Amino acid sequence: MILKIVWIILLITIMPLLVGNSLLMCCKLKKTVKFRYAFGWLFLLAIFEITAVPTTFGGGSLGNLCWIYSLIVLAVVLSLTVWKRKSNVAVKWKKIQWNLKKISGYGVVSVILLMLQLVVAILAVHMDADDAYYIGTANTSVVTDTLFAVEPDTGMPYQTIPLRYAFSS
Repeated sequence: MILKIVWIILLITIMPLLVGNSLLMCCKLKKTVKFRYAFGWLFLLAIFEITAVPTTFGGGSLGNLCWIYSLIVLAVVLSLTVWKRKSNVAVKWKKIQWNLKKISGYGVVSVILLMLQLVVAILAVHMDADDAYYIGTANTSVVTDTLFAVEPDTGMPYQTIPLRYAFSS
């Protein structure tokens, strides 16, 4: 159990940072740790969508989707690492320094919007059928090793794939 928790923490924190760092090596953008992390997440989510939608509509299994996605991400990271070594690009990591004097107006607006979202999430919780449906779909997918093949409410096979949910992979 502890190994799984450590693995998840590494996947959530280190993997997007490594992917973002690898992809931004050749760009002449300001490469802050936050930018690399966000860029890495955007890339990982885009790759997942590109692999999940065809796998879902092709009748693939959840296990196959996990393997395909893992192999694609591994191939991207390895190819960029090899490219980095061949091109002798040196990446320097800077220490993160928090300086309150350098907070811009965008930072203040971001903090205010974040606090507003927290207040709304806590005080105005929205519950509907989608919440239970997504949890049921996730459990059904894990147990049956399928993607949208079994309806989570009844346990019966779908006649057609529910497009509303299938595109929100």
